[in-house]
Amino acid sequence: LKSTSGQLYSSLLDKNEEIRCLHLQIQLSKKAIEEAEEQAHHWRERAFNEINQQTGYISNLVKSSKEFKDVVSEIDKLRRDKLAWEEEKLMIHGEIDKENAVLNQEKRAFEAHLELEQKNIQQIENTIAHLKKILVNFNEESNVLKMEIQGQTEALKMGEDDLASQNEEIEKLLVDNTNLAEHNAELMTGLKAISDPSNLRSIRALEDDKELQSRHNLPPSEHITEQIHCTCDGTTGMLYITSSHLIFESTKRLISKNQKLLKIVLTSINSISKSEERRMVGTYMALEIKTAAEVHTFTGLPAHEETVAMIVNHAKTLNHQIQILHNP
Repeated sequence: LKSTSGQLYSSLLDKNEEIRCLHLQIQLSKKAIEEAEEQAHHWRERAFNEINQQTGYISNLVKSSKEFKDVVSEIDKLRRDKLAWEEEKLMIHGEIDKENAVLNQEKRAFEAHLELEQKNIQQIENTIAHLKKILVNFNEESNVLKMEIQGQTEALKMGEDDLASQNEEIEKLLVDNTNLAEHNAELMTGLKAISDPSNLRSIRALEDDKELQSRHNLPPSEHITEQIHCTCDGTTGMLYITSSHLIFESTKRLISKNQKLLKIVLTSINSISKSEERRMVGTYMALEIKTAAEVHTFTGLPAHEETVAMIVNHAKTLNHQIQILHNP
């Protein structure tokens, strides 16, 4: 920007010098014209004096009419030359006036251009000043961010101790998860026996059905076909599979901290993605269930296909097809 401003200023100085030279040429032209006019006036006066002298002399000496006519013709010629010279003088003055008008117009245009360039230079200087202010503000904000980063770094160092205690809690949760898996296996064994048409539903199963129907406003025909201890979106609880719903409830000891209640209609499920979940205590199954409006992930499920098959068969009973996907 500074280089451009210097070039513009140098160009303006050159134009100003050109105008000054043009003015000097005009003044010299005017002076030359005035001197020519004075010289012409001198010769004109001298010519008229000479004509007057010659006229008087001719009137005394010339006796023949032919010689007198020649003199008169010469005088008329001198007069015509004088008129022609006057016309030429007027023409020269007209041309000078035109040149002056053109020069004045160029001068006004140059002055307007000079004013515009000066405004542009001022705008450039204002822009440079504004950019300097922005740079100062950026440096100040950078210093503030550096201080904040230093504070966050110190906070992270302080949080390392908390991380160690959290690792201990995770190990405890793994132990609890192992116990839950064993309990799930026992429940699956009991549920298989209950789901067998040859066996009558137990009184406890009927009570569980009624409690679930009451809590979630289900019809009396809705029965629990399977219930599994698992984790839904990071929250531990119980998954209930019925003939038309998937219902997840947080475990009672976690309800006060991170309560979660989920109710999914089987006919709203678009797809189920299966994947294995290898842990220190064994291999489990994870399910990602997608509907048109949401996605939920269930982990810690027993690694067998009966659960998925049960959900798909219930949906087929309701004339709904669920897509099964396998993730590595």
